[in-house]
Amino acid sequence: MSNNIGRREEMKKIIFIILLSIIGIINVKASDIIDTFYYDTKVENMYITKVKDGVSKNGAPFLLHKSDGNLVYCIEPFLYLDSGNYYGYKEFSNIFNISESAIEKMNLIAHYGYGYSNHTDLKWYGITQYLIWNELNLDDLYFTDSYYGNRTVAYVSEIDEMNNLINNHYLLPSFDKVINIEEDKYVEINDNNNVLQNYYFETDNPSIKVDNNKLIFDSLKEGEYNISFTKKENKEHYMLYYNENGQNLLLPGKINDVQLNIKVVVKGGIVNLKKHDIKNDAALNNLTFKDTVYGVYDLNDNLIKEIILDDTGISNFKLDFGSYYIKEIKAPVGYLLDLDKHYFDISFDNSEITLDLYDEVISKKIIIKKFFGNSDTLIYMPEEGATFEIYDSFNNLVGTYKTDKNGMIEVILSYGSYKLHQVSGLDNYTMSNDYNFDVTDTTDYEIKLYDNEIPISVPDTYKDEIDYFGAISVLLVLFIFNLGVYAYRKNINYI
Repeated sequence: MSNNIGRREEMKKIIFIILLSIIGIINVKASDIIDTFYYDTKVENMYITKVKDGVSKNGAPFLLHKSDGNLVYCIEPFLYLDSGNYYGYKEFSNIFNISESAIEKMNLIAHYGYGYSNHTDLKWYGITQYLIWNELNLDDLYFTDSYYGNRTVAYVSEIDEMNNLINNHYLLPSFDKVINIEEDKYVEINDNNNVLQNYYFETDNPSIKVDNNKLIFDSLKEGEYNISFTKKENKEHYMLYYNENGQNLLLPGKINDVQLNIKVVVKGGIVNLKKHDIKNDAALNNLTFKDTVYGVYDLNDNLIKEIILDDTGISNFKLDFGSYYIKEIKAPVGYLLDLDKHYFDISFDNSEITLDLYDEVISKKIIIKKFFGNSDTLIYMPEEGATFEIYDSFNNLVGTYKTDKNGMIEVILSYGSYKLHQVSGLDNYTMSNDYNFDVTDTTDYEIKLYDNEIPISVPDTYKDEIDYFGAISVLLVLFIFNLGVYAYRKNINYI
């Protein structure tokens, strides 16, 4: 019966090749090599039945060898090994009537089969052959307890082990293709697929390491780095062997490389502080931001660090990713302390933060009160229309001002030293001396100035008739005026 099966399979081959050649589906090229094969050791106590198109064949697997001793596997289970020449093909060919994906799968099975790791017992050759045949779309395939014996379930754990290896061959480590790492941190990432040990590891940074199932980053500096995980073999490509009269064969070879390339992007948190004068008075008052002190706090109000600004009010510093606020601890000379908390978040996607911070120059209201009167009588009245100039410490004119009907001038001045200079006033009255003052706080400051009447020279009137009535009238007017302003005088300090 077996001879009939062999002749039937041989005829199918011949007819198949003739048909393909006639219709032009394939162009059968000359083989790359010619070789011979031979049987070797039988796998004891293992019997496998193959069923296709109603034809059944049972037998024990024998190790098959190429002439140089290399192991091969049968990919046509209903024919025997031929003792003649076989024609070898280095690349896939349709002449075998098997899909390229099926051939690739068979080669992968052979890779993890007999001879892989601890698969050294001869049973692994038979199991490997069994799994290869299982890719050939047979109607049935099973183990028996003897030659043409009863169907049995055998080698379950071994088959599960091989299937697990095969199914995981293209399973990559569970790492993202781009990994974002914070600068100067120690980071461990687990491979959730548990296949890291199956890959060859390469990197351009020695601080990136693999330990068991972990990818480790240790204090990387800002920049971009590369990692590759590769399954690579130096074997020759698999070979397919064809014989018109015997079973076709697979010589296992190189399987497809599997590679995962990873880009590691490392960033550190950067905070840029930029100090501003809210009214742009700094240049006017020759002020700088030197020695301004800011505190950086976490959201639990813990002080993380202190930052001291330079003359320009600019500072750059590194900060771990997180949520913070910044608050002024010490204001620069001439400025009010900023009491606000300025919140910000710093993260990998927002790793550089610029904070514009504002301080206001100290300023206050200056109230000038101008009076005129007589130093003998101490009677003084508000002087309207008196003109004053105010100069800063660099002798720059700040402004020119006139007293109102109440003898007052009100002006807002910022931090600094000033001089008040009277330009004009009432005729026959003295001018106030220059008055120097400082603005160092925000409390209103009042200046009272008094101009005194200049005495008039009295001519010699002994020869003239004395006008007693006129003299008495003047004295009376002065007395009434003195009573009228008495209450007002009580609160005036003489300067």
